[in-house]
Amino acid sequence: MADLDSAVLVLADGTVFQGRSIGARGVAVGRIGDVINGEHHAVACESPLGLCVGYTHPDTLGQSGPVHLVVGYDLVWNLVSVAGSLALRGRGLPDGLIFWLSAAWYAVGRILLGFLRIGDPTYAFGLREDQVIAMFVLAAAIPMIIRLTMTGRAPEPATT
Repeated sequence: MADLDSAVLVLADGTVFQGRSIGARGVAVGRIGDVINGEHHAVACESPLGLCVGYTHPDTLGQSGPVHLVVGYDLVWNLVSVAGSLALRGRGLPDGLIFWLSAAWYAVGRILLGFLRIGDPTYAFGLREDQVIAMFVLAAAIPMIIRLTMTGRAPEPATT
């Protein structure tokens, strides 16, 4: 079985780069630093359903007062993506399907969680830049998911 962290990048000219991938797992773990730094520019948290934080140190990057821990929500969202991707590996799915499912999941998270963030300029229809980009990613992912699921399962690997 292949190493789950191994990655290969092949350029159009045939150049091959071997490396390690971090993907959503790396993004999820990176959110821990955001929590520690107090990097929260989020809407006020008054809901009993939300996870509220308030930083009191004057040098914090975020605003004071109870706000939604959006980076915490982001961390959980990305870890669910990792778990889902790992659960789907080795199931004979068409090549690329797990990638596009992960991209769609990430895009939906960006769109939804973007409504809890403040402080960034809006671009189109009152959406933030990351939400607009996520809409484009989702627009690309949905037809690819449909196309790949309609092509059927990938052939089973030969056992020796």
